[in-house]
Amino acid sequence: MQREGNGIPKNRVRVHTRIYEFAHGRKPRGTGGWIFCNSPYPDRVYSPTFLQFIGTYSQAKKMAVAEATRRQLPELWLCS
Repeated sequence: MQREGNGIPKNRVRVHTRIYEFAHGRKPRGTGGWIFCNSPYPDRVYSPTFLQFIGTYSQAKKMAVAEATRRQLPELWLCS
């Protein structure tokens, strides 16, 4: 199992896309700006974490998972 530093295993970060799919009517793909957050309801979290990346979805997801692993976040939601 791959681990980065003292964080959680890389393959244990779950990325949810249902909010994006509901808003856009399709699965995420292509190139653009991607925002991941640590809650499906970021306005209800005291200090939400937002991760923003520009590039293809697969590149952005890979970078978001690496950052979530570093910050020990078990789940991310694709918000935009």
